[in-house]
Amino acid sequence: MKRILIVDDEERICQSLTALLNREGYTIESVTDGEAAVSKIDTTPYDVILSDIKMPKADGMTVLKKARAKDPEALVVLMTGYASLESAMAAVSAGAYEYILKPVDIEDLKRLIKRAVDKREVDMAKRTLMVELSEANQRLKREISQKEALYQAALSFSSSEKLDDLLERIVTLAAGVLGAKVGSIMLLEPEGKYLTIRAALGLSREVIESTRLEVGASIAGQAAQDGRPILVKDLETDPRFARASKQKYETKSLLCVPLKLGEKVLGVLNLADKKDASFFTEEDLNLLSAFASLASLALSDAQNYQESRAKVAELSALYQIATRLSNLDRYEEMTRIVVETLGKLMEIQTGLWFTYDPEKEKLFLASEVGPNHRSKSKTFELPLVRTDAESRTTFRSSLSSKIGEAYGQEMYFLLLPFFGPKILDGVLALGRSDRKKYTEEEERLASIVTSQAATVFERQRSILNAARLVTMGNMMTEITHDLKKPLTNVRGGLQILRDKWDELDEKDKILASLEQEAMRLSDMVKELLDFSNPRKYQRQPKNLADLVRRALKLIEGDLAKKNIRLEFSAPDDLPRVLVNENEIVELILNMVLNALESIPDGKRISIALVPVEKGAEKSVRLTVSDEGAGIAPENLSRIFERYFTTKDSGTGLGLAIVDRIVKAHGGRIDVDSTPGVGTTFKIDFPY
Repeated sequence: MKRILIVDDEERICQSLTALLNREGYTIESVTDGEAAVSKIDTTPYDVILSDIKMPKADGMTVLKKARAKDPEALVVLMTGYASLESAMAAVSAGAYEYILKPVDIEDLKRLIKRAVDKREVDMAKRTLMVELSEANQRLKREISQKEALYQAALSFSSSEKLDDLLERIVTLAAGVLGAKVGSIMLLEPEGKYLTIRAALGLSREVIESTRLEVGASIAGQAAQDGRPILVKDLETDPRFARASKQKYETKSLLCVPLKLGEKVLGVLNLADKKDASFFTEEDLNLLSAFASLASLALSDAQNYQESRAKVAELSALYQIATRLSNLDRYEEMTRIVVETLGKLMEIQTGLWFTYDPEKEKLFLASEVGPNHRSKSKTFELPLVRTDAESRTTFRSSLSSKIGEAYGQEMYFLLLPFFGPKILDGVLALGRSDRKKYTEEEERLASIVTSQAATVFERQRSILNAARLVTMGNMMTEITHDLKKPLTNVRGGLQILRDKWDELDEKDKILASLEQEAMRLSDMVKELLDFSNPRKYQRQPKNLADLVRRALKLIEGDLAKKNIRLEFSAPDDLPRVLVNENEIVELILNMVLNALESIPDGKRISIALVPVEKGAEKSVRLTVSDEGAGIAPENLSRIFERYFTTKDSGTGLGLAIVDRIVKAHGGRIDVDSTPGVGTTFKIDFPY
């Protein structure tokens, strides 16, 4: 049961929160001062700590720092009834998981605690995994060292590294030493029930590929089952076998010696038909048995060496993925790196990354990488109802076949889901064209990679949330500052009306001015509320060309009225950008309407989208050009100021909103204008 510590100097709040979270199935401890909380943190591990900020003895920041010092991954939620931007930034900088206001919303709090507990489980699983990987790496190094020592001991096979090469050498050497015309090595399959030929001399390819003997059946099967060598001097007269192998060997005599390491049978070494037509003897059997002992050591060493190399390759791949993913914040790049790295260890023709939209109940293909990449599949989407998306087990089988059918090729897909606190965030689908399922080992490796990628996603999402809080704080500060001027004007006007009402001849003018200022205040409060809306910061990877077309559709009539020639261009392979769809449509509308107001009838507006690279920075550039009146040089520095306008009917808000949306998306806007010629705006959106 998950353990939660509640810290608040108000006993009533401690009791209320304890009762609430107890009903949710958590184990709750509570204290009423920071010093007691610090003492408990020293002795007891907690999954989540919920602490007030302002408390006697030791405040919430002290509790946070103590918890993070004890456990750098500790999840601490800070509560306050005295919110400020400074305290919020201090909490985020110190590593707080979340910063919430009192009084708390019960449902929001329950969801927050659930999300924190889920994250704690992921963090602890990651920590355990890294410890296990480290231990496995150490064990692997020890095993490699031991196997290499054994390998060096088999001097006669010292030049063989690859298993197939070693097996060929064993057969060739054995046949050469004992003068046999036919020889083979049969190894046990992993299940230990059947023998198959892995190397042979004097046998046809058809026999090699078709032979699969059950352990206990035939001469070789008997040797593998009993673990003892078998000498058949003359198949014509030996009553045990009576030419049981006539269809395989047209021979008189043969030797079958098990390849053993201790009591473990690895396979069987077979020799048949001496070149001089004589029979094999007991001396031949003893010599082949001694040879088989040496060969068994080399064979075992080669097998273990091959497996070790595979393990080293897997651990190396995990290290590379963990290192390369730590610097990424986009699923498209993650998909490419995962597919590239896993492609070195298993067969992958394509990798598909799908994002999930719970409102539309659909999976949308966001990116595709791999040798089977098909550009036309970018429009690919699949239905997935919320109940299936919320299940971590039931959706895989049906969705795998749906992806295979929709993809249009004979492929098998391995699905690796990424779950958020309650529902699916997205799915990585690894496909290969032979319709052959991935092995359990391959699925295990892919699942580990997925777990690491999910951890990166959680960390990056926390970084983005912190950046959004800073952005929201900056914007609210700016809007609040702008509120001061109209408030001052309203207060001054009211003062004049109160003191000089009977003497004033311009009452109507003053009242009209007050009404105008009140409307400005209303607009700013509306914008303040708008930027406080969490949906303002929800983003998805989008093709900006689709958003431009959507915006232009809304103002087709305005363009037609002025007979404006509109030109729009964008490449087919335009990279997707992580944006808020509605904000970008609003930005485009403001840009085009701004141009429309300044352009004479019959002139041209040009819109273009192109990818731009400057060093390591990549962005999509939106360019809006018009053949309007242009902007005077003295006004260029003020066009993004709120309420600044040179138009009789303008509000001065359009470009201010554009500038704010660009900044919220981490973008950049530049303007170039020549009076009498026109104006060009360039906006870069990073991706």
